[in-house]
Amino acid sequence: MADETFDVLIIGGGSGLTAAYHAEADGLDVAVVEPGPLGGTCVNRGCIPTKTLIESAKTMRTIQNAEAFNIHGATKDTTVDFPGIMQRMRSMRKNNVAHSDEWIQDSDAVTLYRDYARFTGERTVELEDAGTTISAETVFITTGARPLIPPIDGLDEVPYLTNRTIINDLNAQPTELVIIGGGYIGLEFAHFFASLGTEVTIFEGNPTVATPEDDDIRQALTEKIQNYATVHLDTFASRVEQTSKGIRVEGGDDGTVEATAGKLLVAAGRRPNTEDMGLETAGIETTERGFIKADDTFQTTVEGVYAYGDVIGRGMFKHASSFEGEIAYKNSQGANETLDYDKNPHAVFTHPPVAGVGLTERDARETGRSIRVETSGYEHVAKGSIVQAKDAFAKAIIDEDTREILGFHVIGPQAPALVHEVVVAMTAGDGTVENITDAIHVHPTLSELVHTLFNRF
Repeated sequence: MADETFDVLIIGGGSGLTAAYHAEADGLDVAVVEPGPLGGTCVNRGCIPTKTLIESAKTMRTIQNAEAFNIHGATKDTTVDFPGIMQRMRSMRKNNVAHSDEWIQDSDAVTLYRDYARFTGERTVELEDAGTTISAETVFITTGARPLIPPIDGLDEVPYLTNRTIINDLNAQPTELVIIGGGYIGLEFAHFFASLGTEVTIFEGNPTVATPEDDDIRQALTEKIQNYATVHLDTFASRVEQTSKGIRVEGGDDGTVEATAGKLLVAAGRRPNTEDMGLETAGIETTERGFIKADDTFQTTVEGVYAYGDVIGRGMFKHASSFEGEIAYKNSQGANETLDYDKNPHAVFTHPPVAGVGLTERDARETGRSIRVETSGYEHVAKGSIVQAKDAFAKAIIDEDTREILGFHVIGPQAPALVHEVVVAMTAGDGTVENITDAIHVHPTLSELVHTLFNRF
């Protein structure tokens, strides 16, 4: 028999707080097990701290581009207070964590256990340090993910950075930085460090960076990033070693591609936090990569046990995990809702930023539907010319027969904001082009780019 019994048990205090919030609102007794600071990756090592750093990078880019707007001498006396930038980021993180702490402390329905949980039965766990056993009628697993460290020769013998160690520990700006991985995390850090003057080199094993993006977008982004970083494409890092001049990274089939830098960042993907949880004891199945198997309602292979967020490896973004958590909780209380990931938007805060929702052109063509594709450059709207958005564009894919919007992708200023109009149009009513073209848009704004693009259909 368990020492403590609750209505709801949540393992993981990041996106797990979504389920906790809804359970508290329904008057249920909730246990949250989290050994670290509340808020998960987003608050502590991801969204909030990295976008705080990106804001400093954007400010520096504005200063560097001031001459284009006839503001002269802007960079003459500009200095970078790198420790101050990092301290501002950590203060923002601390404030966000504090909000979650205060909510838990003020709640009469939620009990927080600062510990690790291991399953001893289908809906029963034992706390690693306290030895207490907890059971609940409904369990949510939201333990998230962490950096994937690839098996590169010599990597375990050198001091490398990850997103976690940059956010937590780095206080001195590196003069040179090599990044293993041209995905979203690596690219955002490349933008940040390069904007402040660090010489950045990227090793990417694919023909372009940001491989999940639409072909046209990722090709354009690759070319843009090559303006401020050295990018070795089709080049997997194969060997790492410490030398008198720094950390040397070798790559390519014959090891002829190499770069040396004072610091090395490993940004080669994410892996789920599912080890040593006793999942097999509970009968909870995982994929070959360790992600928890969950059905469309987010229930695992055990009745009454749900999983969502990065630990299931679907839409690995905070906004997606929040929606997953709300749906998972509703389903645990008798609903039968699902999440349409084709309408799940994303954004990458690079320079320039990119954003998208729905199918890429390649994926849309593979559906066999009759599709039509249109693109429009920022220069086709007044605001695009005003902000001098060179080589920036948006792209849309629709079903030509039904006029349903299938996808939208954009690279350029305000891309993360521009995508939302299309998300709403895709989810509203019949999800057709007319949801955008029938609406009046403020002039002059970059939102007119979306209107102009969809008026081409």
